[in-house]
Amino acid sequence: MTLQVLMAFALARPIVSQATTQRPAVTRDTTVLLRYLGNSGWWIRTPAGSLVIDYVGRNAARDNIGPRLVALRPSELSDRPVAIIATHEHDDHFATGLLAWADSVPRGSVAAGGPSPLRPQDMRLEPRTSVTVGPARLWTIRSTDSGVGLLARIGDVTIYHAGDHARWVDEIDGDYRAEVDHLASLGMAVDIAFVPMAMGSRCNATESLRTGAMYAIARLKPRVTVPMHVRCGGVMGERYQAFADAASAAGYTAVAPRAIGEEFSYAEGRLTRRTR
Repeated sequence: MTLQVLMAFALARPIVSQATTQRPAVTRDTTVLLRYLGNSGWWIRTPAGSLVIDYVGRNAARDNIGPRLVALRPSELSDRPVAIIATHEHDDHFATGLLAWADSVPRGSVAAGGPSPLRPQDMRLEPRTSVTVGPARLWTIRSTDSGVGLLARIGDVTIYHAGDHARWVDEIDGDYRAEVDHLASLGMAVDIAFVPMAMGSRCNATESLRTGAMYAIARLKPRVTVPMHVRCGGVMGERYQAFADAASAAGYTAVAPRAIGEEFSYAEGRLTRRTR
């Protein structure tokens, strides 16, 4: 071995050592972004990956546009792994075209609760289980309607998405509280809670539903609460703001979506409305 070769080898070693000890960045984007997709649908994008949950399109059950889902395009999801979740099969939570849409997401993993139609490669979500779906870790509960509600941990963010787990009527109070209590017993710090606060095609915001949502907030202690499950465009903003005002009056931090496609940034416990 010549002197020149020895010197080149010696100089190269520190460079190799440094390269192998550095932790590669997932992405240069460190922002946690949220986009409201209508009814109970949300996109949460973190540096570690994305979560798309209960995405059915712009007008939910009354105009389920199937494969022409437009509030979120697959091209926006191409830079990181994606967990695509439907909490259950109801057509205001599971679009007829979701699976075809998911085929265009390069790094997407699909899971659904209830008797939702799935493909062999997709995962069925059962109540009170813990599973990994793509970049997300999920802890599920049995919904008081169909399918599951869940905690999802993705990157450094933990969310509660209730699906259709709600205190729809006073008579199911015990079943409702038991599942919320189960998630609370896990002792996880929840960043954002998405809670249903209206029911049916008339989008009625009942006292029973509000009582249940407030119970979930009190037990899970999220840093921010966001109301959902209003699909009537004419009253959506009004219903959400009324709930946010009631939650704020009770001492909680709540943010009300105003329109489908609206985006928020989340950092240090604060959810900030973005301008596009």
